[in-house]
Amino acid sequence: MASTFRYTPLIIRILLIAGFLMTMTGCASLPRKEEFMKPPDGAESCYNAGQLDLRSKVILGHLLITESIFHRPILPGNRVTILGEGDVIYAQMFDAVRSASAYVHLETFEISDDPIGGFMCDLLLEKTVAGIEVNLIYDAFGSRKTPADFFFRLENAGAGLLKFNPPTSIRWPIWEILRRDHCKIMVVDGKIGFTGSANICDLDCSSKSHKKKQIQTECFKDLHLKIEGPAAAELGKAFLQNWELHKGQTAPKDLYIPVNAGEGDKFVQILASTPGAMNRLNYMAYFSAIANSEKTIRLSTPYFVPGREMIAELITAAKRGVDIVIVVPTLSDSRFVSYAGMFYYNQLLEAGIRIYQHPAMLHTKFAIIDGVWCTVGTSNLDTWSLLVNNEVNAYLFDPDFAQRLESALQLQVRESKQITLENWKKRSLGKRLRERLAHMVERWA
Repeated sequence: MASTFRYTPLIIRILLIAGFLMTMTGCASLPRKEEFMKPPDGAESCYNAGQLDLRSKVILGHLLITESIFHRPILPGNRVTILGEGDVIYAQMFDAVRSASAYVHLETFEISDDPIGGFMCDLLLEKTVAGIEVNLIYDAFGSRKTPADFFFRLENAGAGLLKFNPPTSIRWPIWEILRRDHCKIMVVDGKIGFTGSANICDLDCSSKSHKKKQIQTECFKDLHLKIEGPAAAELGKAFLQNWELHKGQTAPKDLYIPVNAGEGDKFVQILASTPGAMNRLNYMAYFSAIANSEKTIRLSTPYFVPGREMIAELITAAKRGVDIVIVVPTLSDSRFVSYAGMFYYNQLLEAGIRIYQHPAMLHTKFAIIDGVWCTVGTSNLDTWSLLVNNEVNAYLFDPDFAQRLESALQLQVRESKQITLENWKKRSLGKRLRERLAHMVERWA
């Protein structure tokens, strides 16, 4: 059956998938902007923002929505490091695990039985045997190819394991079986935290196995953050929220969430998106920042189907003079999602928005707006990520950090090919039809 479906014409596959998902997703919806947006013009924030620049409309807008909806602290005293290559990401994560003296909490969409996943498993085993508490959450679908023995070794040694949403865990509403845990979190002793786009697997373009390839389209480009300070403990809270909800075990928070003053100079907020329209915090944060932008918007995302309302907001921003750059892969590992996003390229390009296609599987998920508002995390700009999945993002409000993140984006731009409106209009009728069909069911893409 699987092989038959694989060779079914794309158009028929799209219709079959759409028909199935339309019956599964039910009435799940994103919040309407009038439900959460508050105009910052003339408004004042009571939030204790410390050194944040309240002259920035995008920051003031974020503070207002933090007060009214997010209710998540913006914490000072963090040291934040951008990790832009897989070999650097994993080296830092491995070192952090080695340093653990109390516990390691790891949450990931995919952990694989390959050189990266295997080495992480070995380190976690060593720590478990040494008496360090180890807890792992992994997504049942994302890690479906990882053999059961891989996890049995950890569980048999005493590590805590949570397999998120396996197909046997049917619950109501029925579309819940499609929800994935897309979070990537690691917290060590409540003092060091990691989040970003990298799974625990050997897919990054910097790995030895992929450097040997002449064609890099199958390797991933990731970007992660290492956070040292009180925001690391906030990542720990996001992990524990998921653990308690699905494992049914209440964790002693005084043990896992230490008081951590921090010695860094960065303000960081951690937002986790969970089911329910008004819990889609990362969607609301993105939307608010785009709506309040005055100068620049920079988006790096592997999947770009953010919904009609956000597309309209981007076009509105471009028309008022905001310089917008979007970097996406030429084709993602989900071509269906790529085609759904391409449907909007014509109107985005006509509005003056610059779109770049990267030759590798660009997997980074970050944004910089007005050179002061930044986010890095797991949230893709597509329907499932914004609407359904568990996601987590870190938010920073700092011109220096924004400049460092801008440098990472400009490197992606230099490696990419710009799409021009003239060339885009020359694409074939077949490609246009494919985009139209994908667009018709983009809500379920």
